[in-house]
Amino acid sequence: MRKNALRAMAIAILGTVTALGIANAQVGGIGIRQEVHIERNEKVLARGAIVSEVFPAGFIFKAHSSWGISSVHWEVRVNDETEFINTEGKPTAFASVRNGAMVNFSGVVYRGMPAKPDARVVVDADVVRIIVDGAISPTVPPLPSPTPPAAGQFNVSIAPSSPAYRALAAGTANAEFLALTLSAGSEPLQVEQLAFWVTGSRSFDRMHVWDGAIKVGEVVPTSDDRAMLVRISGLAIPQNGSKIVTIKGDITAAGSAAFKAGNLVAVNWDNTPALNYAVGQSSSRRAHAAGMATDAPGARIFKSVPVITVLPVPTNTLQNGDRHLYRFSITAGPQGGISLYKFTFDFDIFGDEGTADDIMVTEPRIYAYADSSYSNPAFVGGGRLNFGPLVSNGPVGQQVELYFNPNILDDAEAIVIPAGTTRYFELRANVAGADAGDRIGVALEGDAGWTALGPISSVDASAENDFLWSGNSAGTSGLDADDWANGYGVPGLPAGGASSVTLAEANVPATRATASFFSGFFSWIENILKL
Repeated sequence: MRKNALRAMAIAILGTVTALGIANAQVGGIGIRQEVHIERNEKVLARGAIVSEVFPAGFIFKAHSSWGISSVHWEVRVNDETEFINTEGKPTAFASVRNGAMVNFSGVVYRGMPAKPDARVVVDADVVRIIVDGAISPTVPPLPSPTPPAAGQFNVSIAPSSPAYRALAAGTANAEFLALTLSAGSEPLQVEQLAFWVTGSRSFDRMHVWDGAIKVGEVVPTSDDRAMLVRISGLAIPQNGSKIVTIKGDITAAGSAAFKAGNLVAVNWDNTPALNYAVGQSSSRRAHAAGMATDAPGARIFKSVPVITVLPVPTNTLQNGDRHLYRFSITAGPQGGISLYKFTFDFDIFGDEGTADDIMVTEPRIYAYADSSYSNPAFVGGGRLNFGPLVSNGPVGQQVELYFNPNILDDAEAIVIPAGTTRYFELRANVAGADAGDRIGVALEGDAGWTALGPISSVDASAENDFLWSGNSAGTSGLDADDWANGYGVPGLPAGGASSVTLAEANVPATRATASFFSGFFSWIENILKL
């Protein structure tokens, strides 16, 4: 790109920046400076923000900062241009943003849009800086901590460490479902009872409440989804302090009468004050809980679950010819083998000359190996999984769906990874026309929402169908079995896709171009203006 074009783009960016009318900041309360940058263009830039509540079921999240008697609310719609950068300067997907994470993000602000209760984020920060006409406002000092609980109460809220939605194998012991922060006021408290509402209680053999490594309560669920009262022993909340408790469950094993593949299990705090109480250690009076009922996403149960790990490619230098574009492994849980039917890859191909044939990527092929050195093919045909009409023979587009047919060339097949076994996968393609300034980014795609278990024909026809697999709940699943799932919640496969791998010439960074966007944004603007 020409220098004057870069300068014009930089000036255009700076010239559109205006204030949102914000002038103060909320205390982050974690002992280090956290900054949130607010920019116009109906965009929010948050750097080093602490995420305290995440519901990743949707593509809109709500952000809130407050101080004193003033507050600001906005909603951010996640789209293809939304970027999340973690504290290491690496890109991450929205689905990977967990409670308690320190993240940077940008997104479009939609004022006046009604809130979605399943897609909320609360961002706390020590410092808010307003960007006005390209200049950053002075630092606003933090204010004192929020008001403590009223007399006769203790506060309950979902903790930053509460887990995100995930797929979970049957028979898992002490699986964490919820984390709560319990806060006391001017008197130390001894908690005596907590109330929970359990969805999918038939999948629990037992539910526990833990104070760190100490179990302070336990209950055996009945056969119905219902409120559960847990008697608590040995759980103290210090005066003007807080305590984080975790709620865990022992999941029933596959093969039991209670097991059902695809069952959603969730544990949430029931905020009925009379059902949650503690005793003041000074006054001996009963204190009841206050706070909003939680909406934790829970986990979906399968006989066995795949675990995905992205691995490095032999080289990140982009060259022409048959190239290794992406490597990853999939491990089947010890509970049983898993079946795979489809992978989807997202390609980000950049040719610096801007012509349609600047750089061409064709004939994507997926191979599977039994060893991490990629030398022992796991299937016939040298480990290649897709042949003939099941592979796109033209230029690679933004996404490529790869089905498997290692044995029968005319039809898609399922491949199986035995229990406790790891298979190593490699994506290759032919590259032509690559030269300095070109790059190729590839990522294994995930699914952003749940599609009900069903036969391959129905799951593959759904909107969320990028990664198709089966936990083989009743033996190896045929394609017509109602046992096929998408990739939503699969460990290691966020909704926005697994980690991207980029190939580029040696003088082009081998990461996404936005990897350090926020940390270097303003220095980049300054350098451009000096050209």
